[in-house]
Amino acid sequence: MDGFLPDPSYFIVEVKVSGSRGKERILVFIDGDNGMSIDQCAKIARSLSNQLDEMNLFEGSYTLEVSSPGLDYPLTHERQYQKNIGRKVKVRLQDDSLLIGELEDADTDGIKLKFKTDKSKEQEIEYVPFNEIKRTNVVVTFK
Repeated sequence: MDGFLPDPSYFIVEVKVSGSRGKERILVFIDGDNGMSIDQCAKIARSLSNQLDEMNLFEGSYTLEVSSPGLDYPLTHERQYQKNIGRKVKVRLQDDSLLIGELEDADTDGIKLKFKTDKSKEQEIEYVPFNEIKRTNVVVTFK
């Protein structure tokens, strides 16, 4: 399936295949370092559909959906964290505790989160390794 992403700034977030043989539903979530438009998703869907047809991976018919992850979709890749630096996030840890703060930085091992504590008016920065994170979502704010 090489080449169905037209630009190296796009990346696959998740692929889900469901349904029965001959009636599969393929859902592909794609993100971009600079976001994704509906037109870009449609172009990628056409390219991927052509490649799937050529490879004859599915018997019978299939449904293909290509979408960008929605606002409620959790961050799962370092590149998603990188593009959301400076935004407010909710981080659910493996122990089910919750951290809410501004995403300060992200690297291959974890993230830096800036937040205010109840005890201090100063902002603190905490490093959270990815293996301690259960789920991270961007907090949508309207100004």
